[in-house]
Amino acid sequence: MPRKLHEGVSPAWPLATIAIPTHRDFDDISVTQHAARALTSYDIHATEAGVETFVVPGSLPVFAPPAFPLSLPPDAPTPAVAEAFPRCPLEPLLRALAITAPDVDPASFDVVTDRRNLRLLLDFATDRTREFRLNAQIVDGTLLLARWIDWEQRAATVVGAGKNWEHACTRRRGEQLAHKRAVGYSLGGLRMCVSSMINARLPGDDDDDDDDAASGKEEGDGDERAAPEATITPTGHRLIRAGSFAPQSAMVQIKSCSQRASQRVVLSRALPQMWFSRTQQLCTGQHINGGVFVSLALADLDADGAFADWQRDNSDHLKTLVKTLYELKTTLTRLALPSDACATFAVICRTGRGTGVATKLQVYGLARDYGFGLPDDLVDALRGTRDSAAAPAADADAALHAAMEKLDLREPSVPLRRGLKRAP
Repeated sequence: MPRKLHEGVSPAWPLATIAIPTHRDFDDISVTQHAARALTSYDIHATEAGVETFVVPGSLPVFAPPAFPLSLPPDAPTPAVAEAFPRCPLEPLLRALAITAPDVDPASFDVVTDRRNLRLLLDFATDRTREFRLNAQIVDGTLLLARWIDWEQRAATVVGAGKNWEHACTRRRGEQLAHKRAVGYSLGGLRMCVSSMINARLPGDDDDDDDDAASGKEEGDGDERAAPEATITPTGHRLIRAGSFAPQSAMVQIKSCSQRASQRVVLSRALPQMWFSRTQQLCTGQHINGGVFVSLALADLDADGAFADWQRDNSDHLKTLVKTLYELKTTLTRLALPSDACATFAVICRTGRGTGVATKLQVYGLARDYGFGLPDDLVDALRGTRDSAAAPAADADAALHAAMEKLDLREPSVPLRRGLKRAP
């Protein structure tokens, strides 16, 4: 049965409403990604008996172009699946961060999110959106945004041979369901930690070592091989330390399109997600008749200037996105009771197309028995000091951040939860 946008909300009415920002304040926001840094990576494996398994830093499939022409069947229907780490999909990210970037204080981030959420909020900021939902948590000023997906509906709408193409142009490693990666940067004064799914990496000199790691082998004394280190997390999940952390410049996003599609159309679809995750390499497979692939193109979107061009062309939209993130962070912080410094919410986008009603974000509380939120040990980690920043802002961004934190960005018509007063 399809999931309902309002599942688990309590009370049944919105606690606050956020309109698309229209004010012109702080239009000098910098939307350049300052001090971008690769932070961590991990593989997600199949769930067994309710236990999730993830491997840090994991092993990516290696990009290996096939011979052409290549005929591929349509992707098989994907059975409906549940979200990995359903209580909080961001849990493995924060646990992996402590392993690959122990110098980074997770409390230094203003926003921790999946790339998909930023794309949805960018569509909202430009009023080109559909209805969607994000689950959110605020922990001592850090805004966590977790994706919310109707997996059953998504499984029913799979078309084309995109997955088969992805497998055809990579050399697979291990049995992971997905490989995820996180980058940190400052955007408009907000310190961001953004995770995304990565399809492959360019070949490297350490491929043989990675093959050993992916198969559960590590260097030992002489020719001996030791099993990778495995631990049980406080939440009962299995964490394995194996693989290697590949350079950010080697990350590849794999797409497919009709041979008749223009490069402009291909880039318009790929650039938003690749810009947010700083994924430079775009592999585009071109096909005819939907299943016969005849060629591929590999482009470095950073080196050829595509990232810079897209950022320039979408600067106003990105500024509106930054303002939306500030409003979300400010609104959720004020809705959280002082005694509940890790409150959870559902953020639901309602569109007004054809009705004359403006598109808006509605913020709902989540029932305590809904089962969403970071586990206690990670909440404690986020309640640390906020002195070290994974992606330190430039001086101008830091000043802007401090100024915007003091603003009440909501319109006067935005309802407050009963009993709360607007800050002076």
